[in-house]
Amino acid sequence: MLGTLFLLLASASPVQAVQEELRAYPWRYTPSAASATASPASAPTPTAPSPTSVAPAGAWSVQVASLSSEEAALKRKQELESQLGKGSITLTSSAGAWKLRYGNFPDKKAAQKAKDELKKKDIDGFPIEP
Repeated sequence: MLGTLFLLLASASPVQAVQEELRAYPWRYTPSAASATASPASAPTPTAPSPTSVAPAGAWSVQVASLSSEEAALKRKQELESQLGKGSITLTSSAGAWKLRYGNFPDKKAAQKAKDELKKKDIDGFPIEP
């Protein structure tokens, strides 16, 4: 099977190769891999939603989930925002995972305090610097 795929990919144009790989392995799709081998006009557009807020450099947050499915991540984001307030969770895609992060804190100590408050609401997480 790999030999057939290799022959197919070797004979195809870069755009076709990316499209074939996406069809064969949809869970391995990363926007950077597609744009590296295909022209921007022909590359598939990623379905990742833009983050609800962008953290300033050096800001800390609390990562409350990391999921491999965009659908599951969106569902979990909605659940968390019903508990914590709309717009309180940022959704980003990185390294093949959808990461849900809470808050924007100036330092690790403040993020740790927020993590402890989340724990009281039965929400697990850990401080993370972007």
